[in-house]
Amino acid sequence: MRRAALRLQRERTAEAQAELLEDMSTRWIRAQRMRNFLVELEARIPPESRSPTVTAWFDWARNCIDELDPLLSRGVADLLRNAEVLAPDPVDDEQRDEEEQLSRDTGMLDELEGSATFVS
Repeated sequence: MRRAALRLQRERTAEAQAELLEDMSTRWIRAQRMRNFLVELEARIPPESRSPTVTAWFDWARNCIDELDPLLSRGVADLLRNAEVLAPDPVDDEQRDEEEQLSRDTGMLDELEGSATFVS
């Protein structure tokens, strides 16, 4: 029962890790697209023609994009802060011990079979 619960927890953690990676990637792509758009838009409105309201809007848009971008915003800080939770689980010691025992048993069996003399 414990092994099944650990396996389920590992699967859920792996799914959460994949979802986080996908979300961060999607947000980064979206931020890049918005940043490129903003650069093009700013190029079409020279600074000397901008009203204070338009200038403020461009500042707001840049801040909005920076907040969205996981490489600039809290995404990296969150990842670093939660690294232990997000890290893949090591192999369960109990499972590894069983696998090692099986490996030893199989090796011993192979040795026994190799040294056995069969009488026909």
